[in-house]
Amino acid sequence: MKEGYECASCHQYGNLKCKACHLVVYCGRRCQTAHWKEHKKYCKSPFMKIDWQPEWAKGHFLLGAAEHDEKQHFYGNMPAFDIVQLASNEGEDYQGDLRLLFAASGDLRNVVKTVASLPEHYNGSISVAINDRDFAIVARNIIICLIALTVPEDNAVDCMMHLWFSTLITQEHAKILRELQLLVKRGMSKMNATVIGNGCGTFNMDLMDEDWDLLLDYFQPPNGLSAAQATQRRKDATSGPSCRPRQEREMCWQLPAHRIANARYYDDGVFLPFGSDRKAFDVPNPTFFQSAIWPVNAHADITAGWSLQEIMAQNSCPATNDLHGKLFFLIRDLLIKFHRRVNSPTQATNFHFLHMDAMALDDHLTNVYFDRIEVSNTSDSAYIGVPRMIEHLAPLLQPRSVNPHATLIMLFMKAIFEAPSLLARGDHYEAEHELLKKYKPGLSQYTAWFDVNLMMNFLASFMFLDMDKFFDEYMVVHDFEGIAQRSYLSVPPHGVSIKKENTIVEKWPLRLKLQPGEPGAQEEFEILQSQVGFNSERYVEWKRSE
Repeated sequence: MKEGYECASCHQYGNLKCKACHLVVYCGRRCQTAHWKEHKKYCKSPFMKIDWQPEWAKGHFLLGAAEHDEKQHFYGNMPAFDIVQLASNEGEDYQGDLRLLFAASGDLRNVVKTVASLPEHYNGSISVAINDRDFAIVARNIIICLIALTVPEDNAVDCMMHLWFSTLITQEHAKILRELQLLVKRGMSKMNATVIGNGCGTFNMDLMDEDWDLLLDYFQPPNGLSAAQATQRRKDATSGPSCRPRQEREMCWQLPAHRIANARYYDDGVFLPFGSDRKAFDVPNPTFFQSAIWPVNAHADITAGWSLQEIMAQNSCPATNDLHGKLFFLIRDLLIKFHRRVNSPTQATNFHFLHMDAMALDDHLTNVYFDRIEVSNTSDSAYIGVPRMIEHLAPLLQPRSVNPHATLIMLFMKAIFEAPSLLARGDHYEAEHELLKKYKPGLSQYTAWFDVNLMMNFLASFMFLDMDKFFDEYMVVHDFEGIAQRSYLSVPPHGVSIKKENTIVEKWPLRLKLQPGEPGAQEEFEILQSQVGFNSERYVEWKRSE
């Protein structure tokens, strides 16, 4: 069946979309009529109304402070990007080998995006070291990559998708996991630098002794846990009264049809196009249920790890408002490319999985140097910080004599809000509010302190801050220049320096680029605003100095 053309009623081919919501397609009027009772709750949902208001805005309950739970981050919170970008660095025709280090990987989105984005004519080997200090994340990443290396493409891609994102999986997926569990049991003593599957690369699980038995548990759900119990456990954690304010706060930013997609995912936890059949998903995803507590943040948004502009640009089906359907096909296409690359009989992809603190990597990876090192936002001052990152990870960059394009990539999520002049402003954002009016000329009057428009317009004003100015202040406060000058002590002979222009990822990937009135400016504003953030995320790239 052509992708995106599954009738929401009979699940055969269909191309007649619901004209009211554009979320589903049907094969004909008969199926559409038969399915109306089920579809009505979505199509006529209050979430679909442009003037939808969260409960707290109606005064039904007050909006509490942002939750700071300690749950695990199984999904990304920044759009995936290719950390190699051959064309703008080594060159489109480069054929040398590449070594990549994801020092605090989180999920596999950047790994998949990078490997899938390599040019087809690139014939060098690629070695990928993937580390995280959270073993649950490491285990999930290992299993997903094992599936890629040992299972035929169609079955592998489907299984990888649902193991990554769905609360429930199918019996076929469970069978694949049981077979992989046996493979790991048999090969435990020799899984270091072992060739697996049809590819010519190696697979190295560099784990602590206590991790091995834990890893085996991630291949099967706990005994006695049914699909109904698993779903209820998830609902208790994601749909309770304490979760609702945060979820609805984030829904305020979203386009109406996107609220429905996210609300349904909160409800059933199965990652599929909106109208797809979910009946076969009747096995708890074991990677989510290794404890009695649902491990993922209640407000986790699977779209946050991917470019919303790329998702919206997907032209894969008539159901043009099906946000998760578009994301489903985007990720599926990337996983297909990833699967083909790692199974190439001539282009080696070597995996090395580690489970340790990122600051221990330099002692563990002796005499190993990388062309790219990506550290996520562990460089933020609230976490590891820049000085320790430079001390421990910059020495792992390839020497300039080997690769002058070797790059250490740092992410700063909220750095600008530490800028002294911004802190001194308090709640005064009048100039930014005036710029906001160019996109929202009919700003409504506020009726109460918890008016949703007050919150949305105040936060949207941050999109118009002079972010370069405030990040420059942040760099002064945290002495980036001094860190670079002293870096020769840990990165001889000349240390490292910040690139004047990024060559891997945009400095401000979520900042507005078009001016008000330019073609596409309004659409760009609405898409970026719906990503629920301040658009203040800044990437800094470091290189070895000459």
